[in-house]
Amino acid sequence: MKMVKKIVKQIDEELDSAKEYMECAIKYKQDYPAISNTYYEISLAEMTHVDKLHNNVVTLINELKAKETVIDDKMMAIYNYEHEKSMEKATEIKIMQEMYKK
Repeated sequence: MKMVKKIVKQIDEELDSAKEYMECAIKYKQDYPAISNTYYEISLAEMTHVDKLHNNVVTLINELKAKETVIDDKMMAIYNYEHEKSMEKATEIKIMQEMYKK
């Protein structure tokens, strides 16, 4: 489960970066459109990283379950909580990205 913990932490870091890049994209859209667009594109790339890491952690958990590995209930509760927080952050960032395009 150490790998699950590591990936969850990395997902959170990617989400934080994606949000920060979007905040810069929005802030500089009027005055520096080329730089702003670069920030937007980097934010999109960060979200691609989130998707890849998320797919990997889901696959890992499913593999552990298939092997009938005992997964601690407390650990799964923490994962589920963190997953929900991550999905809320991701939704917020995607909304920011959509608003930027308008």
